[in-house]
Amino acid sequence: MSILKVDTINEKTSGNGVAIPGHVVQVQSTLITGTTAVSSNTYGDIMSLSITPKSSANKILVQASGCLSNNTQGNLTMLKLLRGSTQIASGSAGSYNGSAFFIPSEVWTAGSFAINFLDSPSTTSATTYKIQIAAFNGTGRVGVRGDHSNAHQSIPTFLTLQEVAV
Repeated sequence: MSILKVDTINEKTSGNGVAIPGHVVQVQSTLITGTTAVSSNTYGDIMSLSITPKSSANKILVQASGCLSNNTQGNLTMLKLLRGSTQIASGSAGSYNGSAFFIPSEVWTAGSFAINFLDSPSTTSATTYKIQIAAFNGTGRVGVRGDHSNAHQSIPTFLTLQEVAV
């Protein structure tokens, strides 16, 4: 029987190095600790984060979570996840096509969201991922839990990118 003992393994940075499928190559993360509001049916950027993949074959695991709310009966707050200007992780049919998450029209509604999306950007150029929201007939917010005002409990909104070797 052979035993291999190693203290450190460093990934080869050039050439045809050995790939270890499934390992996390790098992680980027950001968060918003307060609330951010949008009062328009035009999608607005809430947060963004960039990553530069080391290999065009690798995948990017995009994880986003937080709290989404609206303030008006008849309001619909919708959330999108984008890579650059390309929408990813979206629905495919019905009235809410195009959103990754939405809060329906109630007097006042808040709900948590969590998105896990494995993306294939196929590039080694800097790639930006972002969350956008729009509010149809009222004000939509991320980061608030309570009575839809900035004076109540703030819930952090997270965006994490992990490059995963293929």
